[in-house]
Amino acid sequence: MRSMKVQMTETNITCSLGHSKPILSYKLEKDKNYKLLCEECILKNNYSQISPFDKKVDEVQDFYQQQFDEFQKETEIYIMKIQELENQLLIFKDQMSAQIDQMNNFCKKQIENLKEFLKFHTQYNFQTQFENYEQQKNCFQSQEENIKFLCSQMMSKLRMCLKKIEQDQEKLKKNFEIINLQQDKNLNAIYKTPSVNLIDKDERQLGCCYAICTNYCDNMIITCCGEKILLWSFMNGKMKQQHQLEIHEITLKCLISSKKNNYFISGDQNGDYKKWSNQQYQGHTDQIDCLIMNKNESQLISGGKDKKIIIWNIKFNPNYLEKFQSLELHKKRVRGLSLNTYEDMLVSCSNSPNGGEIIVWELKENGEFQFNQYVNANQNNKGNKICFLKNDLFIWISNEKVDCLIYFFELVNEKFTLNKNRSIQLKENHILQDQSHFPIIHNQEMNLIIIRHKNYIYLIREKQNDTFTIDKEISCEDTSLYTFGTITNDGKYLIYYQGQFQGRYFIHKISYNNESKDS
Repeated sequence: MRSMKVQMTETNITCSLGHSKPILSYKLEKDKNYKLLCEECILKNNYSQISPFDKKVDEVQDFYQQQFDEFQKETEIYIMKIQELENQLLIFKDQMSAQIDQMNNFCKKQIENLKEFLKFHTQYNFQTQFENYEQQKNCFQSQEENIKFLCSQMMSKLRMCLKKIEQDQEKLKKNFEIINLQQDKNLNAIYKTPSVNLIDKDERQLGCCYAICTNYCDNMIITCCGEKILLWSFMNGKMKQQHQLEIHEITLKCLISSKKNNYFISGDQNGDYKKWSNQQYQGHTDQIDCLIMNKNESQLISGGKDKKIIIWNIKFNPNYLEKFQSLELHKKRVRGLSLNTYEDMLVSCSNSPNGGEIIVWELKENGEFQFNQYVNANQNNKGNKICFLKNDLFIWISNEKVDCLIYFFELVNEKFTLNKNRSIQLKENHILQDQSHFPIIHNQEMNLIIIRHKNYIYLIREKQNDTFTIDKEISCEDTSLYTFGTITNDGKYLIYYQGQFQGRYFIHKISYNNESKDS
């Protein structure tokens, strides 16, 4: 593989104050962030201890090139091992095919020979056989022994061929184990326990924030403030309010942002949606409680107080939402939604009169979801939060005062069942009842699960032995349940709001592997 060079584009680099002029210098701030300065910045402010920008550019370029070279070297070794295994698989495939054909032809030939032998003995001349009766008895015994011997040889030959196949399989298995071992070492380095550090808690807000999301490139934060939407710039762990949108008439409850394009969708207590340029859509007749999108963002799925799940087709030309399907089996308001990895199953939860109600829906060939099963939740517990972690595994969290557990449901014999042995104990709190806002967040790329339960935020990760454990716990300063938040798409920042009628935002930096704790 040829050596690659890391490329840096300077077209979007601007100074800290947003002047459209070339960067000349930089200044190292107390928080260890670099402040970029242009000629206008330097003239207007009497900065001390500034350094030339071009030298730092070379240093940064050299650093990233060195890091990339090391990464490329390790990756190429891994690619070569996989290619070697791929070649062995192709050889093994050809050998297996030839051996199986040979064994199959051998078996067919022996079967035909035995059938011909039987056919030959189906007719006989009575007089001849009678006259030689005593001799024929011995002859039959001899032929029987010959057949047994031939069959024994045939079976021995087949067993030798099968043993050869097993030996080849064992050889391939060992090669797989070597590669898996190397992969485990890499994963252990990448996915060790992250560090979490509070870096900001200054921004305050009048009015409760029930939902937070970031845009697709993580440079903007969208938050609720009563019936308003606030847009914040976000850079290096700092947020600053830029715009305020007043497009709803009642309190907002849900926000979801595209991970591919620069748009977001909001849902309010009336069951109305707003998308893009103040476009309004009504599908629910009451409050919207949860919103999710599929991976290619062709569909939006919502659940609400009217007990409905509505699936919308997202259209781009022109921009609008088209109601596609409504699922109406829940007995109470729909609190949580999640799609599995293949997106051929949808799970939803609500609080029925008899306890937690979990329904699994299956995607059919016509593109519609149909009822698959009611999942038996734990006793009469009610729950607000649910999330698929794998194609055949989802978690559900009770919102009861006396129950502080994460429950795991696994696909067994085509039905999801509770596995009590996998449950994770959370901090005991028998006073508060958990709320549905701040849904479970699962960032698969960073192997990170964020769960806010009562007055704690948990960072959970999957380990190498297929278990999930709590890596970090963050105690919320506000002991009430008004804590709502999200993480950035790159998994580097945890942002949450605390407070009911007046609160503030907290920003934590999540550092992985050998990243610096400072941002």
